Amino acid sequence: MSGVEVVFREATEGDLDQIQELLHSSLGPGSVPRTLEFWHWKHEKNPFGRSPAWVAVADDRIVGLRTFLRWRWRHGAQEIAAVRAVDTATHPDWRRQGIFWRLTRESLARLDAEGCSFVFNTPNKRSGAGYRKLGWRSALKPALYIRALKPLRMAGAALRADESRSPADLSSLPPVSDLLKWRGLDSLLSEYHADWGARLHTPRSPAYLRWRYAEIPGVDYRSLWTSDGDDSLAIVFRTRLRRSMREVLLSEILVRGDRASLPRLLEPLLEQLAEQSDVDYLVAAAPSRSPEARGLRVAGFRHAPTGPTLMVRPLDGSRLGDAELASDFWQLSIGDLEIF
Repeated sequence: MSGVEVVFREATEGDLDQIQELLHSSLGPGSVPRTLEFWHWKHEKNPFGRSPAWVAVADDRIVGLRTFLRWRWRHGAQEIAAVRAVDTATHPDWRRQGIFWRLTRESLARLDAEGCSFVFNTPNKRSGAGYRKLGWRSALKPALYIRALKPLRMAGAALRADESRSPADLSSLPPVSDLLKWRGLDSLLSEYHADWGARLHTPRSPAYLRWRYAEIPGVDYRSLWTSDGDDSLAIVFRTRLRRSMREVLLSEILVRGDRASLPRLLEPLLEQLAEQSDVDYLVAAAPSRSPEARGLRVAGFRHAPTGPTLMVRPLDGSRLGDAELASDFWQLSIGDLEIF
């Protein structure tokens, strides 16, 4: 608005009430509750570090917000500091005033100065066009795979669009806190990182899994695991209702040992999941042409025709080249891609 000075600065703890109000007025309720508890979990308890955030202030009111979730990627023996663009909002009365652009430019300069390598996110088609103008570019479309468990019911639910239908009930399946007590978890994670050393992947640790899946408020993740000799497998998953169909997202598929054993180990876990819930279909992710992708196809999954687009904005200090950031160089799980 003309005549009103807008001040851009870093967000502080005292801004949280106004930030919550802005997120609600600008973005609505969201797929998870926009509560202070969720904000603290996401931006302050993150094992990769506290989230940097910037605000635009006019007449002592916050009218713009730009937040980045700190993330770590592992490549071989190196860990690479990055951030994910999240929780961006402009008050409806202050749109088309250049606030988003100014917040983005200033925050990227600060992130670059502190040694951050790149920014990433999975924007929708509409917002993706705006990000491209700010230097973002498409890296890849992660490969998603779907396995229908009840195809006839899926078709009926989609046709009827029954909004009264509830998500699948996973309450009888083990919570992630039980997986964290499993003695085989440390060796599974250690070999998992060794196998993915050549790809850019999120370093999994018990602390990361606890934060990401066991302590997240308002979202219920469940888990199953098994072992057979030197081979072991653990999956982490959640449910949601999508177009009146009961979907289960396999957020993590962690395998140790012979990758060819994945279908043999995975099938009993999926049978248990289906028997103890009323799920319609499953969704998983795996790099194209990887042993995991081949294993999913053997297990009855089929390549999904659509999916999100991963976009990146390299910063000046990036140690990764264009070919690496825009190729099949990534190992992405559903958990990496979920918007939360």
